[in-house]
Amino acid sequence: MKIGFDAKRLYMNSSGLGNYSRNLVTNMNKLFPANEYVLFTPHLNQKQKSFCENPFVNVLPNGFLNRTFPSKWRSNSIISQINEQKLDVFHGLSNELPYTIADFKGKKIVTIHDLIFIRFPEYYSAFDRANYRKKVTSACNLADVIIAISHQTKNDLIEFLKVDSAKIRVVYQSCEEVFWNYKTVQDLSVFTQNNLPENFILYVGTVEPRKNLLQLVNALPSVDMPLVVVGRVKSAYGKKVTDAIETLKLNNKVHFVQNVSNNQLASLYAKAKCLVYPSSFEGFGLPVLEAMVCGCPVITGKNSSLVEVGGNAVSYVENLNNVDEIVSEINRLLVSSSLQEEQTKAGFLRSMEFTTEEWIKNTISLYV
Repeated sequence: MKIGFDAKRLYMNSSGLGNYSRNLVTNMNKLFPANEYVLFTPHLNQKQKSFCENPFVNVLPNGFLNRTFPSKWRSNSIISQINEQKLDVFHGLSNELPYTIADFKGKKIVTIHDLIFIRFPEYYSAFDRANYRKKVTSACNLADVIIAISHQTKNDLIEFLKVDSAKIRVVYQSCEEVFWNYKTVQDLSVFTQNNLPENFILYVGTVEPRKNLLQLVNALPSVDMPLVVVGRVKSAYGKKVTDAIETLKLNNKVHFVQNVSNNQLASLYAKAKCLVYPSSFEGFGLPVLEAMVCGCPVITGKNSSLVEVGGNAVSYVENLNNVDEIVSEINRLLVSSSLQEEQTKAGFLRSMEFTTEEWIKNTISLYV
């Protein structure tokens, strides 16, 4: 089988959709090496060197106009090069397909991660909301099969965009191999480089209103444990977080860490007393899975896909607007070593429902 991927995010995004794309393509090639994999991208990024070389075929824009206007190439004129490759399948990995993909005779697949731009319009400009809606709607109309990364995303597609449920298949993703192998690939340099405490609770994710880091910071005065934050704070919301830390005199209790490798992140999960992930909505919630894989107990919001990932293996906060409830859940877990051990075991058992092999097998079955 010859499979083409929209690989822009694979090459250009360092997290999120980029991680999903790299993880899927890497493991598909590993588990099904007899297939041929073609990566369509407006640019090559040498940081992703393994994808720039064999066995992958890279297709870049041809001609002056396509190289000058790569977004137009991805949306429209890419179709001529897709057809030249004589693919069996073309898979859009990040919420979109070329508007001209109907002229491709092979199977057309798109992965939809979430519709957060519809659920939380206040976090997006009017232009971005209109652009994302146009791309997702078109991709869902043109695709033969739509992969939703959770039942939450499937339900949102049906509710907000009236997508035919018969076209949608829920395929849970997995996390990168480094987390599954965390015991052998740990990189403890992150602790010495950042002067981190031995005992800590952990937050992983972008610093934006939906993730509720500010609520977690407000809970810290009532929690006898420092916090390590893995995420960039350079935003208006990040300024609110740092201002709150200053006001509450928590400067020595909150440690910000950036530019963390996956090996280092695996080490943070493995050493943390728990991950606190107080997000109010997720399309999947990858940090919850990564933490469970690495034996780290989890406290998260009881909403969206987070309950799909965590199941009965994590602790939930019902009302994320209630700081006292966040405090209560953290302290309940921290004071009980038996509860921590119980969640560690339950979390790893739960994570086995999201193995890489299962993810890739379920995805490639849709290509046939």
